[in-house]
Amino acid sequence: MSANWEFGGYAVDGRPSVIDEWMKKATPNARAGFDGRLQFLHTRLPVDWFYEYAHGLKGECAGLFEIRFKANKIAHRVLCA
Repeated sequence: MSANWEFGGYAVDGRPSVIDEWMKKATPNARAGFDGRLQFLHTRLPVDWFYEYAHGLKGECAGLFEIRFKANKIAHRVLCA
């Protein structure tokens, strides 16, 4: 069984969403790293995700997940619900 995915960006005052802006500016290696991480996570339920790849946040941020990947020697953290 795999998780269902739906992505949307949050735009403020008519500006593009942060993720849209990042995807336009990201290197091909960074985009590939993000896509690869999503493909890996898509094949597993959230309870089976490796902590270093993605995990659920706690406290005031409960309900959010942090997807982690490295590209170009930079650690990236993408928040999602």
